Amino acid sequence: MAAPTYEVTAEALNLRDQAGTQGRVLGVLKRGDVVVGAQPAQGGWMAVAAGALNGFVASAFLRGVQATAGTAPPPPTADVNVKDRDLARLHPAMRAKVEELLQLFAQQSLPFRVFEAYRSPERQNWLYEQGRTRPGGKVTNARAWESFHQYGLAVDFVLFENGQWSWDDSGPRAGHWRKLRELIDQVGLHSLSWEVPHAELHVQLADLRAGRWPDGGDDSWHDLMEAAVDRWRGQNLPGAPTLASTERPPLIA
Repeated sequence: MAAPTYEVTAEALNLRDQAGTQGRVLGVLKRGDVVVGAQPAQGGWMAVAAGALNGFVASAFLRGVQATAGTAPPPPTADVNVKDRDLARLHPAMRAKVEELLQLFAQQSLPFRVFEAYRSPERQNWLYEQGRTRPGGKVTNARAWESFHQYGLAVDFVLFENGQWSWDDSGPRAGHWRKLRELIDQVGLHSLSWEVPHAELHVQLADLRAGRWPDGGDDSWHDLMEAAVDRWRGQNLPGAPTLASTERPPLIA
């Protein structure tokens, strides 16, 4: 079972060599930094791994970004304006790759964070409409079920500095984006030449739409996919994938 992952919510959080304020400060974590829980919280302190460092932080300033594998996360919001960053809604194979990337970011002091993970088909179509039937510039060429985000198999990473998201690729930040692409490839994910922040599992969209989904999907992921497809079909909208890999078999006569 993968270790739980947490995001720092404080502007500055001391990483100490022992639980308690008497511990020596090993480093200072920033808001948005991601750590891996090494032990459950006790007495208000949690043992964590932060890149190459191991120590203790005050657990009150951590927010979980991964549910226990196999446990159903809360249902996605119906608000198309809201970005979902919950790693628990990713397919376990994708989730493991993202956790590996987050640890590499921490080790190499790269300020990338998960900007968006799972994306509902409703939100995908809403984004597709931008620059077409809604004001604004085009942000995607994919309609609902044409993006790996709907299958929990894609994540967008964006720079997060001083409490702000940034797509700036000028000056020294240009090297950050080049390194992002290198690390995406290093962990075995697929990057897109036309959408640098995007990383996805290396599978074929035609297989996903035909219901030939990656092995190893846990119950929470299957439940999420079934709910999204059922909701989509319930509105008589086209394009939903088949549920052949998750449908309950018929009763024996």
